[in-house]
Amino acid sequence: MFRVNRTARVVLRLCVAILGVLPWLAGCGGPDVKVPQYIVTNATAKHKRIPGTHVYLALPQGYQPQLQQHMLWKSEREFVQVVELPDSSFADYVANIKQELSKAEGLSLQDLQQTTFNGLPAIFLKQPYRGGLGLESVLLAYGDSSHVTLVLGVYSRLDGKARERVQQALLTAYANPQVPVSPFEDLGFKVNQLDTNYQLLARDGIWAVYSPKGQPLADSYAPLFRVALLPPMPNQTAVQDAGLALIRVYRQEADVQNVQEANTEMNGFFAYENVLTYGYGGREGKALVLLISTPQGLLAFDGRAYADPYDRLKEFVRIAKAIRITAQPSV
Repeated sequence: MFRVNRTARVVLRLCVAILGVLPWLAGCGGPDVKVPQYIVTNATAKHKRIPGTHVYLALPQGYQPQLQQHMLWKSEREFVQVVELPDSSFADYVANIKQELSKAEGLSLQDLQQTTFNGLPAIFLKQPYRGGLGLESVLLAYGDSSHVTLVLGVYSRLDGKARERVQQALLTAYANPQVPVSPFEDLGFKVNQLDTNYQLLARDGIWAVYSPKGQPLADSYAPLFRVALLPPMPNQTAVQDAGLALIRVYRQEADVQNVQEANTEMNGFFAYENVLTYGYGGREGKALVLLISTPQGLLAFDGRAYADPYDRLKEFVRIAKAIRITAQPSV
């Protein structure tokens, strides 16, 4: 089942997803910002650090931080996201990008602009964004032999002002590797463990993982749960789709025998609740996949247990109801 050491694979899948392979569509929303051969940036009073990263950006008013996504968000059709990949080689990353471009329909190596970012080798790539119709993305990636940083902007292809706004924002990126970054500063929520013994164990990508007393797992059957805060969802169908995506992970790794689904309400918000019965390693387990849709974001709760599963599920529900989203100030 879900583990706390899968972050690298999740990040790699994200990096592959950044390379959309949709064909180019006709038309455009305005000229692109000119990318200089040498990008040189400095921090200004307008720069704000992307929570959970070492990267600062100067963006116009109206963007909201989505903490766990390392994202500055204006809407589903306009945002900027930062991904830092420590212990990664920029040369290897560029080689993978070139390999993907060679296979992508409607894209070629000529679309990849070589530049430098504050003295580091960098690339700049504009392409369709497969996360939504009519969207375009632009990627600034830079690094060295020990790390890679990706700054991804998304905007409506036909909105010239958004295109300029986002592309220009990427060219203001500034990194301070000396600034301390806590691995827990970007949770975006507070978990109240109530009278249970669960404590924070670790971060796994966007997930915060909790185990009894915060202790490392003795085996694959120890009870635990994880929580993530995702961007707000536009409707109940989107919330259900997110829940089904989590259930698919269980189906891939275990023998899911039964799913009890319920559309309900929790703390005054729409909630999509699923109780799974599954077999794993010769044992039967129970899991709670619960999504709570709020205006501030979508709370995703995913917990599982083998011993005393019904008591554990009751604990999970009580803990989920007690989670509160923390303030996310405007940028």
